Amino acid sequence: MAGDPAGDAAGAHREWQAAFNARDVGGMLARMRFPHYRLAGGAFHVWETPDDFRAGQEALTARLAAEGWDRTETLAAGAVHASADKVHLALRVARVRAGGGAYAVFDSLWIYAPDGDGRWRAVFRSSYIADAAHALGAAPLGGGPGARG
Repeated sequence: MAGDPAGDAAGAHREWQAAFNARDVGGMLARMRFPHYRLAGGAFHVWETPDDFRAGQEALTARLAAEGWDRTETLAAGAVHASADKVHLALRVARVRAGGGAYAVFDSLWIYAPDGDGRWRAVFRSSYIADAAHALGAAPLGGGPGARG
């Protein structure tokens, strides 16, 4: 395992975000651990498998396009807590239109941990943005009717 957990986790997040911006699902999945959890819109959601996550990406891409999204930028990032087994990254994130104007700025906390292969992957995220796209393909934690959406 590398000697700089905070730097390794931040690098993993940069890779995840580059894949997100390219709408490269395989690249995103390479930096995620499953089950993968998200707290947004006042509810916990879980993607149990990579296929669950993949299932929502086409709809997410369409919804992002409909709102004029061009890319997501990290405006600020810092490790709040860091150890050899996990890192909490506090982020300020912006959704940006093609002309360069940010139309949504929000805070997010991502927890990264190394897998058995030593690669840092996102395990959990909590975002202060709630929109129709925040949990596509995820189930409300605990399951229930309408668990996939």
